[in-house]
Amino acid sequence: MAAQPHPYAAAWQPWDERYEQHLKSKRNWQIACGLSSLASVILAGGMVYQSTKARYIPFVCTASIIFADRDNDFGRLAARVY
Repeated sequence: MAAQPHPYAAAWQPWDERYEQHLKSKRNWQIACGLSSLASVILAGGMVYQSTKARYIPFVCTASIIFADRDNDFGRLAARVY
């Protein structure tokens, strides 16, 4: 003789079928948001790492080379901002 399902369990079956898709969808969105947050934290960490490794290498040249063709008027040209 097969066991009969409990009447309360049978009453919950339509609810389970109706809301099962909503619960799965909620879980999928939670996973997507969690992965997005994880990616944001990793990328922010990478930006912090790159900002600590930044180095400035100055380009130095003499003024006589820059202003050689300017009729040797160094004072006037040096004061001008280019």
